[in-house]
Amino acid sequence: MGNPMEDRIAQSMAQFEERRAQIMDLQREFQTASVTVTAKDRSVEVTVDAQGNVTGLRFPNSKYRSLPPAELAAVLMQTMGEARTQVRQQVLEAFQPLSGRKLGDGQPLNWESLFGPLKEEGIATPPVRPPSSGASARSGLADEITEDDDKDSR
Repeated sequence: MGNPMEDRIAQSMAQFEERRAQIMDLQREFQTASVTVTAKDRSVEVTVDAQGNVTGLRFPNSKYRSLPPAELAAVLMQTMGEARTQVRQQVLEAFQPLSGRKLGDGQPLNWESLFGPLKEEGIATPPVRPPSSGASARSGLADEITEDDDKDSR
């Protein structure tokens, strides 16, 4: 029989290596993960990556040409928001096994503890943003557009 302390250390190392392998698999998955959403009116299609960055924008038909600029902008913003929501959900579902909790249990995930091992190894991780206050969260692009509009009106 081995030393109890050595057995505990070996068990901890095995658990660590298993968790590390899971995290590395997720990291590889995130490098290629994306979500594509088509607007309800089918005028636009938006693709975002795991970090929520827009990586593709397509107009599958000519319907967008007949939309007033403000309506087209609204459709674009809504479709981008939906794509980002879906990719966030994908990320949450992918990390759920590592968190040890069920999704929707009312407690926020501790992103720092989930991404900590990746950061320590120098692996790029999705940006962690604090939850927004207010009924609806605006995307970073909406903030940029609002800021640009504010500058133009001065």
